[in-house]
Amino acid sequence: MDTVLKPVTALVREALGATRLSEFLEAAAKHVPDDPTDPSAEALAAIASMLAKLVEQREHEHQAAVRADAMLDASPLPAAIITADGQILRSNYAFGALVGLVGSQAAAGMSLASLDVFSDTELLQAALEAAIAGQRWDGGLTVRSGQDHRSCDAVLTSIGGNSAAELLLTLYDHTDDLKVQQEAIAREKLATAGEIASGVAHEVNNPLAAIRIEAELIGSSAEDEATVESARVIIREVDRASRIARMLSHSTRRADREFQDVQVNELIQEILGLRSRLDPWVDIELRTTLDPELPSIVGPRTDLRQVFFHLITNAEDAVQQVDGATIEVRSERTDGGIRFSVADSGSGISADMHQRIFDPFFTTKDPDKGTGLGLSLSHGVVAEMGGKIWVEDSPLGGARFVVDLPLGTDE
Repeated sequence: MDTVLKPVTALVREALGATRLSEFLEAAAKHVPDDPTDPSAEALAAIASMLAKLVEQREHEHQAAVRADAMLDASPLPAAIITADGQILRSNYAFGALVGLVGSQAAAGMSLASLDVFSDTELLQAALEAAIAGQRWDGGLTVRSGQDHRSCDAVLTSIGGNSAAELLLTLYDHTDDLKVQQEAIAREKLATAGEIASGVAHEVNNPLAAIRIEAELIGSSAEDEATVESARVIIREVDRASRIARMLSHSTRRADREFQDVQVNELIQEILGLRSRLDPWVDIELRTTLDPELPSIVGPRTDLRQVFFHLITNAEDAVQQVDGATIEVRSERTDGGIRFSVADSGSGISADMHQRIFDPFFTTKDPDKGTGLGLSLSHGVVAEMGGKIWVEDSPLGGARFVVDLPLGTDE
C-alpha cells in the first residue's frame, strides 16, 4: 500500500506547488515508474495525467488573470472588477487616481461603499442589481475626487457566468468636456452679442444723443424742481445706455487689436498707481504679491489693461462698507504661462453664479453701477488669447478672480 500511497502523495504535493504544466511534468516523472511490469505504474500514470490536467487548467486561469490585469492597467479609463456586493477585486491606476488613491491596486480589497466617493448610493445599488441580473447598465455617476465633483458616464456589466459573478465597472470622466462645452457656449454668446453690437451702436447712439439734448434743454428751462429732477434721471439713463453701446461696439473691434509683448507686472503697477491717484485707497488694505521673475507675454495690451482694471475695480466695489476691507493682487508663473488673480474680503459670489457671472448683461451690482458687460468682455479677451478666467471662493472670505494666460511665444 505504501508503495502507491507515497508516490501519490508526492504527485499531489508537486501539483499543488507547480505554477506551470512543464514544471509539474518534469517533477511527476520522478514518481511514476518507467518499468511497465511495475503493478503501480499504470495507476500512478493515470493519477499524474489527471493532476496534469488540473495544473494546466490552473495555469490557463492564471494566464487569463494576468492578461485581464494587463488589459485593465492599460486602459486609460478608470475601471475596476468588483463582486456582486460591491467589493473591489482589482482596479487600474486611472480608477485609483479618480477616487483619490495612489497605485493601480490601491482600491483592491475595499468596497465601493467604503470609498465614500459616489454621491448617489441608491443609483449605484440599482446598477449593481441590474448587472447581477445579467443586464448591461449604462448611466451617469457623480464621483467625488478630492474637493472636486467629477461627472462620469458609467458602464457596469457582468463578466462571470455563475452566482458569484464578477462585474466590470468602467467610468468615463467627461467633466473637462463639459467645461469645454460651457466655454464654447459662452464664446458663442459673446459672438452673438458682437454681431448685433455694431448695429446697436449706430442705431441707438444717434437717437440717444437727441434725447439727451432735449433733456438738457428741458432741465435748463424748467422752473419746478420735479421737472429738473426728471431731466437729470433721463440724462443719467441715456448716458448709461450710451456706455453700454460703446462697450458692445468695442467688443467687435477684433481686427484693430495689436498683439505685442506685455509685461504684466508693469501693467498691474501702472493700473494700481493710476487708481491710487484718481481715488486714494481709503479704509482698504491693498496687498500685492508680484513674481519678480514673471516673463512677458504676447497679447493686446490695451484690452489686457481693461481686463485687469475691471477686476481690480470690481474687487474695490465688493469691499465697500466691509470692516477690515482687504484686496490682494497676485502674479505668478505657471507651466507654460502666467497667472494673475484678484481676491477680496467682500461678501463673495454664490456657487450657482460662478458660471453665469460671465454672461453678457448679467451683473450683481445695482443697475446704475454695472452694465453686466465687463466680465463677459474680459472673458472674451482672455479666451481669444487662449487663456482661462474663472471665479472661486477667496481665502479672504469674498471672491477670487483668476486669469491664466499663455506666454504666446517661446521665451
